[in-house]
This record gives sequence, structure tokens and C-alpha cells, in this order.
Amino acid sequence: MIISIRLSDSAFDAAGETFELYGLEDELESAVGDFGELDGHETGEGFFRIYFYGVNPDTLVAKMKAILSRGSIPVGSFLELHDDPLGAAIKRVELPLADLD
Repeated sequence: MIISIRLSDSAFDAAGETFELYGLEDELESAVGDFGELDGHETGEGFFRIYFYGVNPDTLVAKMKAILSRGSIPVGSFLELHDDPLGAAIKRVELPLADLD
């Protein structure tokens, strides 16, 4: 799973903006628990991207749903669910989460 949080500048991050997202990353890691693993983050092209691995992408989303449903998630953010060893995206979901059905 790749969580892409839209930054205020489409090319770079605004001063201090990514610092606030480290807390979000920590919350997500805690929510996932033993069902997945945080693989790190990167910043570029106007996004702060957080990478998670797990056996089932839907389980990861279920564990993170309360956090990713917050109105504080910037419009234009999204997540990509992957369940292919080659990394092909199987689903893109806009954030903040509403209903995945």
C-alpha cells in the first residue's frame, strides 16, 4: 500500500509541512500493528508517500480507516492498494476515506 498525502506545494514541501506528517505515519504504523509493516516514506512531486506492506491490503485499510477518514487529510491525497509481487496497483482510493464499497 502506498499512501500519498498531497503537500501544499506541487513541486516541493512547504517548510515544516512534512514534519507534521511524521506523526500521522506513527499513528498509521501503530494502527496496523502486527498486520503490516511500515517500509518508510519519501517526499517528492508534491506528495509525502508512506509505504506499508502486509498480507492483505484490505486488512491494512480496515486498520487505518479511522485515521485516513479524518477531514484533515488534504484533498488530492490518495492511496494505492497493491497485491501483486510486481507492484501493480489494483485499486486507487481518494482520501480522506469515505466508503470503500
